[in-house]
Amino acid sequence: MAGDDIWSLPALKHHYDQLFENERRYLREVIERIDARHDQFDRQAQRLQAASNEWRGALNDRDRNSVSRVEFDTRIDALENKTDASNATQSALLAALSNEVREGFGKIRAETASQFEQLRIRNAEEAGAKQSLINTRVWALALLSAISTVVAVVAMIYAITN
Repeated sequence: MAGDDIWSLPALKHHYDQLFENERRYLREVIERIDARHDQFDRQAQRLQAASNEWRGALNDRDRNSVSRVEFDTRIDALENKTDASNATQSALLAALSNEVREGFGKIRAETASQFEQLRIRNAEEAGAKQSLINTRVWALALLSAISTVVAVVAMIYAITN
């Protein structure tokens, strides 16, 4: 038995004290790294919040300066009514005129029709632009929802770590 290692009580105590000290040191390092990472996440969350507030403000400014769908539709309807009334008036006047006068006004009518066609095209382009704006708003809302989800996850992580 002389070759067997027999641990004495002080030797065992010293051995386990070293193990516990190593474990404490390791845990302190882990906690320090977690704290550093937590601080980094906190700074990122603050930057994200500031960016989302700025973005939300820009959206509010854009919405405040944009024409509403109701106003746009009202203007389009008014333009269509004016166009219809102008076409009806023009047709009535042309029917009342003699053939000679009608020939002279034929050129004017063609120009007017061209102008009405340009107005119709411009109205259609405005309607397309409005639809594009609506599509942009839908995407902006989806992006805002995703950002809100990320902020909520960061807040949960923050709450769990504290």
